[in-house]
Amino acid sequence: FLMIRRPPRSTPLYSSAASYVYKRQGVAEDLLHITQILLRKVPGGLAMSVTVMGTILAAMTGIIGASVTMMTALALPTMLNQKYYPSLATGVICASGTLGILIPPSIMLIIIGDLLQVPVGTLFMAAWGPGLVLVVMYLTYIGFYAKINPDAAPKLSPDQMGTFEKGELFKLVIRGLFLLSL
Repeated sequence: FLMIRRPPRSTPLYSSAASYVYKRQGVAEDLLHITQILLRKVPGGLAMSVTVMGTILAAMTGIIGASVTMMTALALPTMLNQKYYPSLATGVICASGTLGILIPPSIMLIIIGDLLQVPVGTLFMAAWGPGLVLVVMYLTYIGFYAKINPDAAPKLSPDQMGTFEKGELFKLVIRGLFLLSL
């Protein structure tokens, strides 16, 4: 009994379908807005929210191209409109988008597991630690950079934040968790 092993043929369909659904349905924009509001008082909060969003999208799509393209379309105009340095804005998007190959469910880990005949679940468990360490390092770097150079990553102005009634922020968080569960 001889069986030829091939990588899954559904890989391109999965990555393009995931990015299409999240972009078309507005899920990505809503999640970016929610994380931006939650981090509104933190120096570099928008860059941190883009990093968190990029991490979430990288985990959802599982491939670099889809998450970087989507984050560029969503976050770059917003960051540039809020007077972020272009180098910081593009660097944050690229860095958080590249986590798609490391944070499960990663298409790359599935292909590597298939080629090396290693259980994919083992690879997924091994990739969580380094992926989350990188996310924490990115957030720490952004925080220090924004503290040292406030012009590079300005805080949201009060008119950009809007006003919140009591309990409205909690509703936003619940909505964000619901969107993540999709």
